[in-house]
Formats: sequence, C-alpha cells, structure tokens
Amino acid sequence: MARNTPYHVNLSGGFSGHNNPGAAVWYVGAQVAVDDGATPSDGNDGRSPQQAFATIQKGLDAAVAGRGDIVAVLPGSYTITAALTMTKADVTLMGAHYKGPNTRNPAVIVCATNSVEMLAIDAADVTVSDLTFDHNTATAAVTLIDVGDTTASPACVLRNLFLDMEGSATDTDGITINGDTASTSVLIEGCTLHDYDQDGIVVAAGNDESIIRGCRFYDIANTGQYAITTVSDNGLIEDCTIQTAGTAGIHANVALELMIRRCNIFCTGANTIGVLMAALATVHTSESYITAMAAGNVVDFTTSATVPSATIAWEGIDGTDPTIGVLTTATVGGT
Repeated sequence: MARNTPYHVNLSGGFSGHNNPGAAVWYVGAQVAVDDGATPSDGNDGRSPQQAFATIQKGLDAAVAGRGDIVAVLPGSYTITAALTMTKADVTLMGAHYKGPNTRNPAVIVCATNSVEMLAIDAADVTVSDLTFDHNTATAAVTLIDVGDTTASPACVLRNLFLDMEGSATDTDGITINGDTASTSVLIEGCTLHDYDQDGIVVAAGNDESIIRGCRFYDIANTGQYAITTVSDNGLIEDCTIQTAGTAGIHANVALELMIRRCNIFCTGANTIGVLMAALATVHTSESYITAMAAGNVVDFTTSATVPSATIAWEGIDGTDPTIGVLTTATVGGT
C-alpha cells in the first residue's frame, strides 16, 4: 500500500536529505540521468533527479523562503561565472550525497572567472553543506564564501565544505563573516580549507558568538596570512587542525572572551606564530598543542596579555630546539 509522507526518505542509496515537514526538495544535476537519459535543464520542474535543473542558481531561485526548502546538488561539476546568491531565509544548499566532514564531495562548484565570489549569503537561518568549492583563478581580493555580504545572516551554518584554493591568488580569503551586517551565531563546522591563500576564515567585528569547530587548514603553495582571524566576542574555536607557514595560525584581533580548546597548530614557517593576540583581546585556551620549527617562533602573544588578563593552558610545545615543555605563562613577541 502506497503511503504519502511529508518527509524525504532514502530507501535505495539516493538523496537522504533532511526531515523538513512541508519543505520542498529542488534537484540540480550536471549529468544526464543514467536510467532514462533525462537531461538537466532549467526548463525542468526540478522536483526529481530525472527533472533536475541544470544550474544551482535556478534551484536557489525556485526555493521558497521560511519553510525549510532544500536545493540538492547531484554529483558532477558546476562551473560558475558569477557568484551564487542565497537571499531567502531557512533554505539549505547541499550536496545530495553525504560524505562527511573534511572530505571532498562529488558535487563540485568550480570558479574559473576572475574577480568573482563563489557564494554570497544574505539571509537568516541558511545552511550550506556537503559541497566542494574549487577556486583556481589568479584574481585579487575576493572571498569564496561571503556570509552577510549585504544583509545580516544570523544563525548561518556552513558544514562539511571542502574549499580547494590551490591555484588562487595570494590575497584570496576562504570564508568571510562580513563586518557590515552583524551575522551573529554563525557555525562553521567540519570544513577543510586546502591551501588558503591569505586568510582561511575571517570573522569581522560585530559577528559575536561565532563557532568554528572541527575544521582543517593547510597552507601549501602560498604562504597564507592567518588560518583564522577573528574579532568575535564570546567566540569559540575548537577541535581544529591548522598547518601554517604564514603569520599565525589563529589571530585574535581585539576579540573579547574568545575560547580556544582542543586545537593542534603546526607552525612550519621561519617566523610563524601559533596564536597572535592583539593587546586588547581576551583569550582563554585549554587542551591545545603547538608544534613549532623554532623556539623563538612558537608563540602565543606578540603583545602583553596582562591588560586585560588572559589564561594560557597550552599542554605542550614540540619540535623546538631547545625543547619547551608545558607553557603556562604568556610569552611576548615569541620569546
């Protein structure tokens, strides 16, 4: 007996989606469907894989704000020549096949056009998950994903995204929580920033209570500036792995009550600092590790941590000569 259900279920390996009662799923496909030869087209209705749209923006435009609609991107490569825009609240953009955190997803968005952001988010309660963003243009001063580009985007979630920035220009940022719109309570979780070029994640002033959790940062071809730079009050950075040859792994720029815990920072540059903290910032750390190539570059604070006070609890600093054990006192200027 057939039975209708408002939930999107998965019985045979297809899109599992989210259980959003009353929501619609809009499919986007890059390839001809194997079973019946159906071709993706923006002239389709987008309501099934066999009637998939051809472009991601068409799916985002079709979604209805406020009811939990999902734009499900089927495996394949999608080249964009202009930024994708999300302007409707409570919409999810996601890869149709779940691969998990810190993993390349077979739904790949490719930017091959200079001076183009890849995704601009201007709505509340937006979720973007399980996608690969491939940015390989030698263009200047852009960010791949801009949260709160022109309108506040509170409670935005970026989860399990793989940002491949190898081939980008040296001043390209990965993810920016914009300082003009106060997008509070943004969660960035399970993301990988492969060869971030300038800054991996930027949290500008006014975007408080941000959480960066379980992310990985790799500084390979270009020497990135900061893996994470934040001015977020009451922000949290936890369970992140950072490899950097640039200025610093984490830059606390006048952030108040920033918490860092269970992070591993590998400083491979000759003058790389693990945590660079502005004089007015307040940072509390615990259960974290720094591995540095040289004792003088180990780092914590390049300015005094006494006004206001900050707690230091790095469990160990390895790879230095001479060896440094547990660090319980803030250093100044990497000394």
